[in-house]
Amino acid sequence: MASPEAAEPFHWHYSGSLDDKDFALHGHGTVILLTVLCILLLFTLLYLYLRWTCYNNSLSAAAAAATATTTVASTPDRANHTSPGLDAGIINSIPVELHSEGKSNGECAICLGVFTVGEKVKVLPSCSHGFHPECIDAWLRTQPNCPLCRAFAAKKTVADMKDVV
Repeated sequence: MASPEAAEPFHWHYSGSLDDKDFALHGHGTVILLTVLCILLLFTLLYLYLRWTCYNNSLSAAAAAATATTTVASTPDRANHTSPGLDAGIINSIPVELHSEGKSNGECAICLGVFTVGEKVKVLPSCSHGFHPECIDAWLRTQPNCPLCRAFAAKKTVADMKDVV
């Protein structure tokens, strides 16, 4: 004979009412839930701390680099040795001409100022491009080439060629 439990049909849906006692945690379940929540909180705080530390270190490193660059650039002895530009003697040896109306180069490509007749223009010997003397002098302190065509700004002398070989 079949037991009375086997005669009861299986119910797919819960037909009873929901009480607070259905959701209660007892014993080990409470300890496990609190442990998991504490671990999540700990990892979240660790992540935020590391993120804050990395952000502050990158800011302080950038500030230190900017300070070091400013210090090196403001020191006259160090600026000449670390600068990839031309020496002051070479820059001063570049000829200065007076601008005339027949010249095709009518403006300074650095400051975009238009040359007036009789204005001083420093013409690079390697490519014949002309610029305001103060504009090209500042450029050549940091760059050894023409700002327009990128040709080497100073004429290569025999002494320069011997240094290369």
